[in-house]
Amino acid sequence: MWDRTIKRTITPSPPAPAFRENRYIYNGERQNTVTGYAVRVNKPATRRRVSPFNLIVGLLIVGTVIVLYISSIITVNEIAANIGTLQTRYQRLLDSNAALQAEVNRKASRDRISPIAREQLGLLDAREQPERITLDPDLVDRAATVRKELGE
Repeated sequence: MWDRTIKRTITPSPPAPAFRENRYIYNGERQNTVTGYAVRVNKPATRRRVSPFNLIVGLLIVGTVIVLYISSIITVNEIAANIGTLQTRYQRLLDSNAALQAEVNRKASRDRISPIAREQLGLLDAREQPERITLDPDLVDRAATVRKELGE
């Protein structure tokens, strides 16, 4: 089997033809003409005409692409302008929220509430620390049942 592969690689390729016919036209004359063969003459180059339909379709496609491109640019510019106005509006809302939060903090402070509670409502500050009251859970359950019985 190894011998076969060697023989295949060593066997020569079929012999090349004795001549090569070159029928190229450079200056209008044929070269290497061989008798007995039909010689094909190069045709004159004809320019292919573009049909009016293809031209109109191509122009429509190009026009559509240009219109879409310009409309996308306009849309992007409008969106950018809207983003700018929304950002300024958002910043104004943040500023007003901060001002309102500061006002809430100022009005909720003990320094402001204590005098109003004393003068207008007659409330006094506690002199002692409040005590924690613990209730018996049985009393809480009993009070709930009494309330249900009374219909409250």
